[in-house]
Amino acid sequence: MQVVTQMIKMKNNLFRFLLSLTLIASLSLSVVSLVSAEESVVLDASLSSKTTQKLKERIEKIVEEKKEQIKGIISNLDATKQGFIGEVQRISEEAITVKTNQATRIIPITEDVEILKDGKEIVLSDIAVENWLVIMGIIEDDTFKPLRILVSGETLRPRPSYITIGNISAIERYELTVTPRSGEEETAITLNSKTSYEDLNGEEINRTDIEEDTQALIIAFDDDGEKIAKRVRILTIIDEE
Repeated sequence: MQVVTQMIKMKNNLFRFLLSLTLIASLSLSVVSLVSAEESVVLDASLSSKTTQKLKERIEKIVEEKKEQIKGIISNLDATKQGFIGEVQRISEEAITVKTNQATRIIPITEDVEILKDGKEIVLSDIAVENWLVIMGIIEDDTFKPLRILVSGETLRPRPSYITIGNISAIERYELTVTPRSGEEETAITLNSKTSYEDLNGEEINRTDIEEDTQALIIAFDDDGEKIAKRVRILTIIDEE
C-alpha cells in the first residue's frame, strides 16, 4: 500500500514538473514574440523616419533649384499686361512721347524693348514724328514697362464709318455715285483695290458686273471728308444675259 502511495506521489510530482516546464516554455515564447514585435515596430518607425527625412531633403533641394524659376512665375502673376495706341510727338535717345486719346505719355526705351515695323525689327532712330505706335507691356510696381512696339506710318485712329442704301446713278473705275434712299443728295464714293463687290447672295463679283440704276448697300469709311468704299453689295438680281 505504501508503495502504491509513493508511486502516486511520484507521478503527481512528475506531472507538476512537466506542467511547470510547459508553462515556462510558453511564457518564454510569449516574451520572445513580444520582444520581436517591439523590435519590428521600432525598425518600421526608424525606416519611416528615414524615408520622411529623405523625402523632405529632396523637396528642399528641388525648391532650391527652382527658386529663381518660381520667383519669375510669381513675378509674372503679379505683373499686369497693358497696351495702348498713340501718335509720336517727340523722340529722344531714351524715350518716346506719344499722344493717346486720354493723355500724352512718355515711354522709356531700353534694350529690352522690341521695335517692329512691317514685321521687321528696327531701331529707335527709324521711328519718325507722326508715326503711330501700338505699345505693349506690363505694369510693375505701378510703373508701365514697355516690351514691344509696333510702328505704322499710317494713322491707327479709328475712322468714321459711312453706310448707305441707294441707287447707283454712275459707276466708273475709281468712283461711283449713289443717291441714298434717305433723300440725301448724290454722294461720290471712291473705289480702290481694297474695295470688294458682292451680289445679292453675298457671292464675290467684279466691279464691271455692276450696272447703273442698281440698288446697292455701300459700306465705306470717311477719311477727312473723302468716302472710300470697303464693300459694295447690290440688292437686285444680276441679269447674266
